This record gives sequence, C-alpha cells and structure tokens, in this order.
Amino acid sequence: MQPNITEYYGSALELQVLTDFAHAVPGIVVCVIALLFLFSELGYKRKQISTFYSIVFMAMPVSFISYILFGHGLQNTIPILRLIITAPEVYLHIFTLIGNLIGGIGEISYVRGKIKAPLGALLFPVLFLMDGYLSILHPHGSHGHGDIFHNLYGSIMVLTGLLMITARLIQQVAIKKYFIYATAFTMFIAGAMLVSYSEPDDSFQNAFFKQETADVYYPDQDKLYIYLTETGVFPKEIQVKIGTEIIFTKLDDILLDLESGPHPAHDAFPALNVGRLDLYESKSVVMNQIGDFGFHDHVNPDSENFTGSIKVIESPSSEDNEN
Repeated sequence: MQPNITEYYGSALELQVLTDFAHAVPGIVVCVIALLFLFSELGYKRKQISTFYSIVFMAMPVSFISYILFGHGLQNTIPILRLIITAPEVYLHIFTLIGNLIGGIGEISYVRGKIKAPLGALLFPVLFLMDGYLSILHPHGSHGHGDIFHNLYGSIMVLTGLLMITARLIQQVAIKKYFIYATAFTMFIAGAMLVSYSEPDDSFQNAFFKQETADVYYPDQDKLYIYLTETGVFPKEIQVKIGTEIIFTKLDDILLDLESGPHPAHDAFPALNVGRLDLYESKSVVMNQIGDFGFHDHVNPDSENFTGSIKVIESPSSEDNEN
C-alpha cells in the first residue's frame, strides 16, 4: 500500500508551518552566506570564511534529510522513502540538498588546495545552477501555487551561479570585483525571497481530504473546504456563521458546472455560481448573507451526489453547539 503524507502529519496547517520554516531558515542562511562570500572573494580570510560557509551549506542537507528520513521513527524510514520517490515536489528538494552537500565539499577541497585543477573553483557555483534549475522544474503543487515565485527564484539562482563562474574565471581584478559584487547581490536576493515566501493557505488541503456524508456544523471556522470529486461533493449539508469563506476545490477530472439554486435561474445567491473548475482549481465564496442556499450541478441538476446546501446563521447558539 502506498504511504500517504497524512500518516505522518496531523493537519494541512502543520505541514504548511513546516514548509514555511524549511524555506525561511535556508533563506536566512543564504543571505548570511552572501555577505561571507563577498568578504571571502575579495580576499579577506578567504580560506577560513570559505570553509565556514561551506560547512553551513553542508549542514543544511544533512540535518534536513536526517529529519525527513528519521524524524518519524526508524520504523517509518522505508515508507517515507517510498513517499519521497513518488513525490517530485519532495525528491527535487532532496536533489537540491545533495547538490549543496557536493558543492560544499568541493569548495572546501578547492580553497584548501586539495583539488589542484582550476575546475575545482566551479564546484561551488554549480550547486547554484543545480538549485535554480530544479526550482524551475518544481511542479509547484496541485493548485499551481508559486509558479512565478519558483521560476523567478530559480532564474536568480541560475544567474548567481553564472556570475560566480564568471567572477572566478576572470583574471583582471578591476573587472572581477564587479562580478563578485553582482554574485553576492543576486545571492542575497534569492535568500530574501526564501525568507519572504509562505505557502498559500490551501496548499495541502487536498492531501487531508476526507469524505463526509453526514450533515456537518461548523460554528467557529472562518474558512471551510468543499471538495468536488467523481463520487459527489463533500461535505453536502453544512451550517456556518455569516462571513465564513467557502472554498470549492475540484479533485477529479469530471464535467461539472456548479451553480446556486434554484435551477435553472441560479439567482438565490449568485456568488455560489461557481461554474466549471479545472482539475485542482479552487474558487472562494464568502457567505455574507443569512439564509439557506442550495447548489447543484447544472449539467445534471437531478443528481443527488452533486447537490448540497449551505445554511448561514448569525451566530451559533448554545443549543446548536450541544448538537
């Protein structure tokens, strides 16, 4: 049986917090290393500083990969490996971290004279090229979130690698230093992007989807997901407080035109006229009117599986809470 990420994380929010942390910490590290790289390349204690930032680069993949593989217990190492192999958004990051490890070892070996060949100077820049390229390849999640971010970040990392290679190949000091400045600048920008990035709120909701067929009461939630699947909509009958944001998310490739009641006017609550969604696409509707509002599939209005209702109330009563 194929392992599922929900076996190791309790909620989509927990996974979101982890991924935000996994972006922010490397981002801070890259910003710091940009400054250290600048001092090192300009000749200030080059051997010591280069060794230090290379060790930091190597510490990131060792700690992260160790956490991924062993953080949920040794007994889960094999299932997690299977999960990684089938999830490109995970294994591409693993490849990036392996590139960091190789680049860090290469940089230390070069600056300490262990690698005599001039090409040794290019081992460290290659990790930026690899990081950038893999970021561009990143599938960006089922919703397409982060396309612009990952492509822009990847392009900046590739540019950083190219600038670093140029700086190390140029012999003229006057020209060389400008490429060093440019390399440190783009590296810092890439790090700042990682620090500022956060996953969209619904990035991992699909993974935690559970079919709910009974009536569901959500008195306190400000946001609620309704999933459109090949077997129907889940949940179907819900009650929420006014102002709740309802997010319709399509999980299967089905022909579906979701509209509000009554059929065929669809004018009881026009905001619920979601229409046709692409696979994994979402649409948000704010329930800002008290009342009972139905929705159905306009293509097949008699289908009970794709018919549901949303009751909007002013505020939950103590009696409702007990129910």
